[in-house]
Amino acid sequence: MGKLFKIVTWIVVLSILYIWITMTFNSCGNKASNAADELVDGIENSMENSGEAITETTEEFFEDEEIDYTEEVIENDNDFEVEDEIIEEKLMDSTPEPSYASNSSGQYMIIAGNYLVESNANEMAKKLQNMGYGGAEKVIFDASSYHTVIASRFSDYGKAVRTASDLKAKGIDCYVKKQSD
Repeated sequence: MGKLFKIVTWIVVLSILYIWITMTFNSCGNKASNAADELVDGIENSMENSGEAITETTEEFFEDEEIDYTEEVIENDNDFEVEDEIIEEKLMDSTPEPSYASNSSGQYMIIAGNYLVESNANEMAKKLQNMGYGGAEKVIFDASSYHTVIASRFSDYGKAVRTASDLKAKGIDCYVKKQSD
């Protein structure tokens, strides 16, 4: 009987506390909205009373500077078209990215991604080959379920790091990993 009495008492106390808190927040909300309404009314009244002073001030502010934008006329619009054509010709004539020489047996690998889905790994390898990394390949390491894309291999750690930095600058997230023996 004692436990039932304690449970009922707690339910009553919590109910009263809940009602008191909601009433407090509701009354605060009404005061805040009333204060906001009073503030807006006060601003509107002050604007009605001093409307002439505001218009005079804004007119004086804008009277000082008069700028004539018609003076600037581009004499020859064709210059831009010629520059666009030159840029397009350079892009068309440009050779593909240089092939990054790599050593297929190098111990330093530039890893450009680990993929669970094989087609995603194939896409990354093709993307790297199109960027000039002819040695890009997809590999599955021992007891792994991931398809690892190797952009290139190097015998020299410094060359591997520089190539990885170039690849990162082109937007490919990669890192250098030393092949375990």
